[in-house]
Amino acid sequence: HWDMDVVDGDPVNPNNRFTWSPEFRQMIGFTDEKDFPNILSSWSDRLPPDEKNRVLGAFEAHLNDFTGKTPFNIEYRLMVKSGEIRHFHAFGETLRDKNGAPLRVAGALEDITGSVRQQEILANILNSLDAIILVTDPETGEILFINEKNKAFFGVEGDGTGKPCYEFLHGFSQRCDHCPYNKIKQNTGMILEWEQFISHVDRTYRMTAMLIDWPGGKKAHLEFGIDITEGKRSQEILINILNGLDAIILATVPETGEILFINDKNKAFFGIEEDGTGKPCYEFLHGRTQRCDYCPYTELERNPEAVIQWEPSDPHIDRVHSMTAMLIDWPGGKKAHLEFGVDITEIKRSQEILVNILSSLDALILVTVPETGEILFVNNKISDFFGSGKGGIGKICYEFLHGRTERCDRCPYELILNEPEKVIQWEAYYPDLDCTHSLTSLLIDWPGGKKAQIDFGVDISEKERAKDAFARREKMLDIMNRAALLLLSKKDETFLDAMTEGAGLIAGIANIDRMSISRNIQKPDGLYASQIYRWKKDAGSNIDVVPSLQNNPYTRHVPRWEPILASGECINGPVSQMPEADALKAFDCVTVLAIPISIEGSFWGFVLFEDLAEERTFTDDEVDMLRSASLMLVNVVIRNEEAVKLREADEYTKLMLNATPFACVLWDRNYTVVDCNEAALKLYGFKNKQELLERFFECFPEDKNDGKCSIEKGFEMVARAFEKGHCVFEWLHQALDGTPIPVEVTLERIKYGDDFVIAGYNRDLREYNRMMREIEQQNYLLQTVNRISAIMLLSSVDTYENDLLRCMGIMAEASDVDRVYILKNRIRDGHLYCSQIYEWSENVEPQQDKGMANESLFEDMAPGWGGHLAQRQCFNAIVRHLNDKQKAILSPQGILSILLVPIFLKDEFWGFIGFDDCHNERLFSKNEETILRSASELIADALIRNSMEENIRISAVQLQKALTAAQSANRAKSEFLSRMSHEMRTPMNAIIGMTTIGKNTADSGRKDYALDKIGESSAHL
Repeated sequence: HWDMDVVDGDPVNPNNRFTWSPEFRQMIGFTDEKDFPNILSSWSDRLPPDEKNRVLGAFEAHLNDFTGKTPFNIEYRLMVKSGEIRHFHAFGETLRDKNGAPLRVAGALEDITGSVRQQEILANILNSLDAIILVTDPETGEILFINEKNKAFFGVEGDGTGKPCYEFLHGFSQRCDHCPYNKIKQNTGMILEWEQFISHVDRTYRMTAMLIDWPGGKKAHLEFGIDITEGKRSQEILINILNGLDAIILATVPETGEILFINDKNKAFFGIEEDGTGKPCYEFLHGRTQRCDYCPYTELERNPEAVIQWEPSDPHIDRVHSMTAMLIDWPGGKKAHLEFGVDITEIKRSQEILVNILSSLDALILVTVPETGEILFVNNKISDFFGSGKGGIGKICYEFLHGRTERCDRCPYELILNEPEKVIQWEAYYPDLDCTHSLTSLLIDWPGGKKAQIDFGVDISEKERAKDAFARREKMLDIMNRAALLLLSKKDETFLDAMTEGAGLIAGIANIDRMSISRNIQKPDGLYASQIYRWKKDAGSNIDVVPSLQNNPYTRHVPRWEPILASGECINGPVSQMPEADALKAFDCVTVLAIPISIEGSFWGFVLFEDLAEERTFTDDEVDMLRSASLMLVNVVIRNEEAVKLREADEYTKLMLNATPFACVLWDRNYTVVDCNEAALKLYGFKNKQELLERFFECFPEDKNDGKCSIEKGFEMVARAFEKGHCVFEWLHQALDGTPIPVEVTLERIKYGDDFVIAGYNRDLREYNRMMREIEQQNYLLQTVNRISAIMLLSSVDTYENDLLRCMGIMAEASDVDRVYILKNRIRDGHLYCSQIYEWSENVEPQQDKGMANESLFEDMAPGWGGHLAQRQCFNAIVRHLNDKQKAILSPQGILSILLVPIFLKDEFWGFIGFDDCHNERLFSKNEETILRSASELIADALIRNSMEENIRISAVQLQKALTAAQSANRAKSEFLSRMSHEMRTPMNAIIGMTTIGKNTADSGRKDYALDKIGESSAHL
């Protein structure tokens, strides 16, 4: 506090005595009167120039108002002793005489710097929010804060702080009728929420009002509004999306269980038809009066971020569903409790299938719990290999297979647990059996939700056989990829053409002469199979189905097939060895493979592959490939059927333009665009519908490839749609700014009044085309890795360097880079160095043996990115975006883009492989990173293998040299000892003799003589 005695009632009398309290001085950084004298200037001189007149004027006005009505209550800035400018709140009262003249003034000072700064921070935060925000004094309506978005919303300008809100925003003279202050005043802890439609902007806002603590210790009335117009519109879209999912779905209000949405699949699951929206879920679905015992709401209430999953069994339909529950944001700003379930019955059944598959594989297979080594599965082949006997499930692997009391030294379980995504490969030689196995270990998802370590080994002793199998499988995979791209990318109107070409590719996998697809039909007297598609190699195309094989009961020709195929097993082998041989030979088939098709857990039908010339049993690889091919073929058939149904359904929905996510325009018979939807405006860049109707032809490029005018060609397609009712084709449009837009155009003739119009649906193909290019690039990169693997596998020490450079060139070509190089690390004097050991380059200057390619400190060679590499992370960057030090290293080499892939050998950072693009600025994709990392690991393995072989060769030479040197040294030693023994004996005899004489004589002369001779002999020795 502070006070001042006023002399003679004169506020500015120089004799007025000030008293500053110790607390006052301490607040502004001073200690005593010597430090801060009791005079006015001690305080006033510390006021900033822009504050001084205002503050002193307020103090003088308070003192000179003899009525006492002018208070001294002011906020100002003051420089404290440290030089910092801080904010203070000062107030005071004056003791006056009977005439009002001041006698004594006393007051206090409060440091409000924190409050002021909080207010500034709070204002910045509020200004950043995407909402309209207003903060007022609850008693007066005086504005404490209004954000720019709110002022723009009401069309007002300037600073409204301090003005009544109703006057500044609305031009009213009193509070608005809808102001919620009166309700909040009655309950200060209340939070009011309501939705308000603002007509002048045609928007709906969710408004919230409450009392809050405003910096400075005052209460404030906060109102904020969030635009929920799109949320309202999005609710219908969200419901349509949920209805389209293949799951049982329920969305409820978490606190009450009131149903917000339930899809038709869920209602059908519970056998309910009516709409349950607004009803409690437990009552509508289960006929209960309270929540179900297993309802996960309580857990979600405790942890709103949780995602809860469980698997309830449904015995009344013999199905198992994987259920998921979570809290989500529901359109309209509310939280919703979402539950959805996916039928996983087939996944549960897959464990048995997985065990059968593993048992059938020609490999040593062991599946264990990685932490304990407990055996989950061991096939007979590995039991026979180690002679451990049958069984083993539940036992410890190292005890059962090896008779050990602890894990094997080479077991990779620790590495797998530390790096769950890693696939570990190594080779093991078994001398007792004189065979080598290629072993692979990785973590897999074992049915039942647990993680398992699978180890499988393949005998690679017969290298040529393995090479042939590898090449054949690679060819089969390539054919499958080509067939998949063909079948999954063709349009429905080219169904037969796609099937003909795809069937021809698939037939080449296993040298098949004929194939057919049969669909099941359930009739009262049993299950029938009806042939719906047939292809023959000799014809090179589709052929007519066999009439006798349409609506044909299984019991007529192949009664044994129905239970076998229904269980998921194949019919595979020569016809002559089958019970139904006579029936099948009537169709000229020699070998058959029937693969069952199940859709959503139901036995849909089967695909039949026939060899008309040779008796054989299809291999496991062929069966696996053809099983995948069968699913693709059936998928195309079903997709074609769905496309036909879609065209039929389109006739009932053509006028719902804005309900479709595709751009849509309507054409009349005069080739005039008469309507469009919002998606069309967004796709082509038009501002409004009228602009599109007037300028749509600007979206047609000038020419097409066939030489016809683009617009004329478009008119031809519209005319064809009027004639045939339906037309689908790919087209190249352009946006108003000239951006090319490839689209798939579907033209449908629909009834419109008394005539027809054409609805043109334009699906943007840019993302689809990009995805297809990525698939092709990924396939190309995978083939590159296979090539590199094959080359390095066959490489020898003599051809190693040429093979390595060839592989580096293949990698460069596949990833479209100009330079590939390998750098190796080594520790010297406690520092990490690296040097370039190999380089491949084309059309750019090589860097081998130049500058930084020679041995350099790692930090000089790789500043800033060494940490990435040491942590097994790739460094992927555009050089222009790097710091100056990094650019100084890379730019002189002409590098525009760079990818560095770390190499780890035996868990040590061995070095890295670099890929330089000197012509394009780009970031390498994740696919490229992953596949180039795999290729780099192959090359790294080859490097270490070659190094070991070279060391073995060098060691052999060194051993021979050492043997020769040892033999020579042994001869030299013998000669030396022979010569030296003679040379040493003579002086030694003299020394021994003279010593004996000297000891036995008393004559000093003879002693001296003996000593002289001893000295001479010693010198000679």
